[in-house]
Amino acid sequence: MQEYGLTLGAHLLLWAFPLALTVLVVVESLLDNTWREPRK
Repeated sequence: MQEYGLTLGAHLLLWAFPLALTVLVVVESLLDNTWREPRK
């Protein structure tokens, strides 16, 4: 049932890859903040 005619690879490129990059950037920034500023 492919209504839009996109293959699995196209879906991965359009959704999974940018989403993974965004998650990695957010996690990296959060970890960097916790390492630089220890909780008091």
